[in-house]
This record gives sequence, structure tokens and C-alpha cells, in this order.
Amino acid sequence: MTLPVNLSQSIVVNLMNILKANPYTIFLKSLTNVPKLSEFYIALKSNSGLDQRTYNLPTASEVSGNLDRTTTK
Repeated sequence: MTLPVNLSQSIVVNLMNILKANPYTIFLKSLTNVPKLSEFYIALKSNSGLDQRTYNLPTASEVSGNLDRTTTK
């Protein structure tokens, strides 16, 4: 890998190792297996009101899914 002179290879390696276990990274990498990905969109909620260190699991009312069956094959 070619790096700019002001970017340390050890920093890049550390970041890559951190991102291997990141749930968002794992999810985004898995999207390469989704057929017709351009027909979908992903929405991330970035302003959670609760302290996620304590309340990190969603309740049933916070989880939703939408399936659009109006498109024809």
C-alpha cells in the first residue's frame, strides 16, 4: 500500500485492526453481497437520547423494518 509521506503505516494498521471489530464496518462490508443494492437505502440514527454505555440495546418500540412490495420483478 502506498501512503502519503505524512501518514504513518502503523497508524493505518492500527485503524484497520480497530475497524475489523466495528459493527458498522462489518455491516457495510456485508452489503457487497446484497443484489440490487441501489434499490435500498440505509438510515443511521446518530442522536440517541440515552447514554449508550448503559442503554445500548434497542427496545421493541425502537426497532422497525420496511418492506416495499410495490415493485414488480
